[in-house]
Amino acid sequence: MIPPAAVCSTAARNRGRTRDPCSFQPGAVAPMHHHVEQQIAIALSGELTFTAGGETRVMHAGDCVVIPPHVEHGGAAGPEGCNALDVFTPPRAGILELPAS
Repeated sequence: MIPPAAVCSTAARNRGRTRDPCSFQPGAVAPMHHHVEQQIAIALSGELTFTAGGETRVMHAGDCVVIPPHVEHGGAAGPEGCNALDVFTPPRAGILELPAS
């Protein structure tokens, strides 16, 4: 069985950035990818094993990572899942164009 993906709610654009709250089900995988925007990922609850620029760390509530533009990154939720907040600057147009879950 393929682990479920993250469910991200409707993103909000404000003052030159995009805020995107995400809920990862247990074992959900965020595939490795990169984009032109800087991303700040903040773990709100649960556990997220996150890789950015070839370095892997386990994030818990309150931990954050700053990912510069074009740096490959991705991760996987722990056994309890994870809630996170992603902030992109400049605003990430592709996210705003996705339909709400």
